[in-house]
Amino acid sequence: MLRMLSKVHLRIAYKSKKNLKSTSDIVDQPTGTRVQWFWEDDSKQLRPYSSEISDKLSVAYAVSPHQSVPITIQGLKYTIDFSKMVQINIGSANQRRVLRRSMGAVIWQYKDDAGKWAPYTSNDSNLLEIMYETKIMQPLVIGKWTYTFNFDNMLQINESTKRCRSIRRSVSISGDSEKLISRQSSASASVSLNGPHRHLSTASDMVYAHLKKCLTSKDISLPTSVSVATRDQILRLGQKYNVQAEHLQQAQKVKFHGVSESVTKAVLAAQDILLNITASNMVETPIEWEPQLESVEIKEVLIGSLEWKRVAQRVMETMPQVDVLKIERIQNRSLWEKYVFHTRRMKEKNKGIINEKELFHGTSNTPPKKVYADEEEGFDMRFSRSGMWGQGNYFAEKAIYSDNYAYQHPNNTKQLFLAKVLTGDSIQLQSDTKLRMPPLKDFGGPVRYDTVNGVTHGCRVYIAYSNDKAYPFYLITYMYMALIQF
Repeated sequence: MLRMLSKVHLRIAYKSKKNLKSTSDIVDQPTGTRVQWFWEDDSKQLRPYSSEISDKLSVAYAVSPHQSVPITIQGLKYTIDFSKMVQINIGSANQRRVLRRSMGAVIWQYKDDAGKWAPYTSNDSNLLEIMYETKIMQPLVIGKWTYTFNFDNMLQINESTKRCRSIRRSVSISGDSEKLISRQSSASASVSLNGPHRHLSTASDMVYAHLKKCLTSKDISLPTSVSVATRDQILRLGQKYNVQAEHLQQAQKVKFHGVSESVTKAVLAAQDILLNITASNMVETPIEWEPQLESVEIKEVLIGSLEWKRVAQRVMETMPQVDVLKIERIQNRSLWEKYVFHTRRMKEKNKGIINEKELFHGTSNTPPKKVYADEEEGFDMRFSRSGMWGQGNYFAEKAIYSDNYAYQHPNNTKQLFLAKVLTGDSIQLQSDTKLRMPPLKDFGGPVRYDTVNGVTHGCRVYIAYSNDKAYPFYLITYMYMALIQF
């Protein structure tokens, strides 16, 4: 008759730092699948009862898991209380914990150098199972090497060489034919089935199907800006809630898998972490921005408004002979967030110095839309021609200078950007067409200047060699008055 035996999970606080030894004087090697009983000694180490006493306890437990059974060990009389899982010395009333588990029902394996799964010895497998069930980790000596184990990531670590091997835990069924049913799960709960071999495979599938209904998987997306520390904090929730937590790097997600209720708790905790991080890293939009529904929207600045007058004045300071026809505000959320994050990094690097400036930029033959509608790069120096200070994004203090590089439409209207630029710690240099990045600072080390600047045709220009140092804030459309037809 098929009999289902639930394994007992006890949390035992080991105080001894002694390594677990892979020797038969600690754990008897079982033959086939049988239940072994253990008692806890004064050093909190698990010691096996003899086979005779262990079998007696197993029979009594199967009859009634709530009764007490008398036993005699070396002339001393004890009572085993199944309801409390303790051993009581009748003479001294001293109590010890007891543990019951199926020996040989679980096989532990490691991946060898050929990439194949190889089994641990019966003793080593039993010791690993004890650590797995009790959650009490101890070094394990196998041959001349000492190993520790990480059950969250299912790894064996050589303490000397630090080499890691993958490990797995499988349910073993003994009988006429050797059969291995691998039921790997992040949950520590396990079920052992003992009985006629011909029924075990079907029973295992039925039990597994039932347990599978209790399991679920849920993903939580990680922001692209999430730090490694925050990601690891979320992954540790798997251990806290006893579920599997896996980082899906390509999808930028963390997947939780396990018992539905525990997975839900882990997901809610992860969301709380991300909400706190988001609140602290909230990117504020500029005060000029209007509400928007799309990630990229172009807002025309109202003619005659203070905002319009300020921008138009910047143009006409050096080009009084032009008529500003239209000023459009670029509201690109992705590019703005990228710009803000780079601002924060520069502040940390330069102890608060960012030297943000509003500078002009012409796109020559490139339509401005390719800059402001791009949610990845914005100003892209890969498409810039090499100038007096090499290949980079050039920004000018005077509109008249950038007018030479303005994008011109067939109707003779021109367009320039007025961009926000992080010039940071900038160095003034003579013309050098070979430049591809700012030079290193004088005091040595890997720290470079943020930008390069120089003067040409009576105008100071700044050159940024990375795309995230500038944001295209305004697009200005203008025409020379002499070309305007009334």
